[in-house]
Amino acid sequence: MGALDAVHAAEAYAQGYNGLGVIIGIVDFNFDLASSEVNYHPASKGIDPASKAIYEAQTGQTIDTNLHGHAVAATAAAIKNDSGIHGIAYNATVLAVDYLSDVDETQFVDHGDVVHVSDPFTYLTDHGARIVNTSYGYDSGDVISNPPSVQEFYITQTPAQAVANGALLVAAAGNGGFAHPSLSNYDIIADLQTAGILDSGPGAFIIAGAVDGTNAIASFSDRAGTLRDYYMVAPGSHLVLPWNGSLAFLSGTSFSTPLISGAAAIVLQRWPGLTARQVAEVLFQSATDLGAPGVDDV
Repeated sequence: MGALDAVHAAEAYAQGYNGLGVIIGIVDFNFDLASSEVNYHPASKGIDPASKAIYEAQTGQTIDTNLHGHAVAATAAAIKNDSGIHGIAYNATVLAVDYLSDVDETQFVDHGDVVHVSDPFTYLTDHGARIVNTSYGYDSGDVISNPPSVQEFYITQTPAQAVANGALLVAAAGNGGFAHPSLSNYDIIADLQTAGILDSGPGAFIIAGAVDGTNAIASFSDRAGTLRDYYMVAPGSHLVLPWNGSLAFLSGTSFSTPLISGAAAIVLQRWPGLTARQVAEVLFQSATDLGAPGVDDV
């Protein structure tokens, strides 16, 4: 069974709903903004070379060149044009912002070091995105133990800012196969708790896990664990998606995440007056209960 069949997308299409008029904001790495397969918003932003250089210097690592962001965007909203694949919300617009785009920048000095803070989340919501997708994250094992000595740093604002701005934030659970979502999700939860908006206000947060073709939790997917009240799954195993100029089978919570974002876009098209929190409630209340009855930690 295909991913779109698994989430009953055709039932929405039959009623005329496909994401038309909705902007999905995506923060990720490496988009193909010239592609005709995704309706990219003209305000989309690619990599800022200076910020990329700062980030690579501070991490001592070279940024991967795979078009991960484009695959995520296509999952959400690739155009239905009888070529290749189409996304779940195939008439939605994607406002893509590369993680290294350096938008809405602020700066501060910390012990003589200059820190550049990009805020792609406010940039997205200021340009009309009410759904924000982050198919990346980090875990404790991603911490660089001996980072290079530099005097300039590039970071981004917390994704919780999207929720503070009234949007629905959908974030990947992680691909470690762990009992709990990745550390980045716990940090978002902590930021939302600090701001007093985790369970109140117009914005909302969903953590996206992945299931396989039988609707069983994918072996690689981080489970719901202690964040089960904010966790939802979507197909994320062996999906046919564009990858670096061709089609490939891809797996990961990176791709279950935009399926949920695209589903949210369809809900918003049908009921544009809903808040992000109400959209999340529609998704949770209408979702298929998998695993143990009720909300469980898988």
